[in-house]
Amino acid sequence: MALLLALAGCERSAPQPVASTPSNTAPLERRIVVLSPALAVMLQQLGHEDDIVAKHTWDLALGDAIPTIGDQFELDYETLLRLDPTHVYTQYESAGLPERLRELASDRGWHLEDYRLNTIDDVAAALDDLHLDLGGTVQTDTPLEVEGVDLGSVPDFDHPLPSDRLATALSDRGPSVRGAGRVLLLASADAPAALGPGSFHHDILVRIGGTPVLEEGEGGGPWMTLDAEDVLRLAPDAIVLFAPREASESDRWPLPPPTLAQGMMDDQAWGAIVERLGAVGELPIPAIEQRRVLVIDDPLCLLPSPALAEVADRMAEGLELWSE
Repeated sequence: MALLLALAGCERSAPQPVASTPSNTAPLERRIVVLSPALAVMLQQLGHEDDIVAKHTWDLALGDAIPTIGDQFELDYETLLRLDPTHVYTQYESAGLPERLRELASDRGWHLEDYRLNTIDDVAAALDDLHLDLGGTVQTDTPLEVEGVDLGSVPDFDHPLPSDRLATALSDRGPSVRGAGRVLLLASADAPAALGPGSFHHDILVRIGGTPVLEEGEGGGPWMTLDAEDVLRLAPDAIVLFAPREASESDRWPLPPPTLAQGMMDDQAWGAIVERLGAVGELPIPAIEQRRVLVIDDPLCLLPSPALAEVADRMAEGLELWSE
């Protein structure tokens, strides 16, 4: 939750290269320090976990054998110097990179790059940037020429960029999701907290073709504290509750296929969901009366990472089921 709140208030920005790669052109053994749980998931998906020598204190995805080195508020510089990484990837957001880290990277030839992950497009751009930064390529095919002007090469779509998976998941699913009605996204049920305009999850809902119950211009933002009366007034037709469970070794990327709670579930399963919802589960609103509630509990479901593709697919499955 703290990560989500911090991300919500930050300015959008493209990746900020801080120091260039070492001038020595000979191949180097990669030693990556990643100071961001989100970037760690990206590096893991790209196949670089074995190159990571240190991780963020609140990392959710990497193996326990990789030591932690600190966070945005406190960094173990002694350990960092001992590890002498080739690459340092950070997500300092609006706080800005520490000057000492900049100086060390410049003096020692570390490749230091800071990312701001404030939108889904930022996540996609960072994923591709890391892929290319660590030697990944985009293969090309036939040169494209129009009236004698060389426009470069046509991409070989048999070798797409890593962000293609995210782009596909975030495509409009068409009429199959629209019949689910107005959807409320909750990040907490005990004291209802909604994910509104400006959040990753609101953006996902809109992009796949869903209808959010919270619209732009209603005085809300990415994180909106509600009470039971607010939810009663909104009267959503469906609810998606994000309740990430604690990560375990079985949750390492890639995540296992989701198990969707069916719309017309049995009384025992529905009772467990009502218990999760607390006071919201007792309200006379369409979402409760029609049992249109989906609980997404993947450990990474609130993290700005490639796991958002799975979140999008899961949301779409629920909306399509309810539409039917």
